[in-house]
Amino acid sequence: MILPGVDWLIDSKLSPPALLGPTVPRAYALQRLRDALAGHATLLVAPAGYGKTELLARWHQQCRDEGLRT
Repeated sequence: MILPGVDWLIDSKLSPPALLGPTVPRAYALQRLRDALAGHATLLVAPAGYGKTELLARWHQQCRDEGLRT
């Protein structure tokens, strides 16, 4: 059952985050995520404020640009 007025919450949990502009390049981390595609699951762990959401948004965009299903 979906409560009235919280449909935005569900969309935010099921949609990839948007890239908001220029960010710190993280080529090493993106390559590690690329290598993780061979596995069944990947766990990304870092303290708050370390750019996990931005990294995953960039990776998601990179995968889509290469034609991978995400």
